[in-house]
Amino acid sequence: MKQGQLAGVISYERTKTAVHICRLMVDPGFFRQGIVSALSKFVCHKERDACNITVMTGSANTPALCFYMNATVSAKSNE
Repeated sequence: MKQGQLAGVISYERTKTAVHICRLMVDPGFFRQGIVSALSKFVCHKERDACNITVMTGSANTPALCFYMNATVSAKSNE
């Protein structure tokens, strides 16, 4: 929540040793305000004992690919 509005949502699945981020969405009105970073850090902190974190995104989703390439997750295109 930011300014009383839902700014973004993250969902993930946890296995014994890994986390897979299934969905990560941000309201366009909140783009470039650190929402993705905050949501990702929340999951990384909550699941800090996971050996790896993965996420899939479209090959044309340049902002997501750039973010994930600079983060501590394994980014793979689903296309």
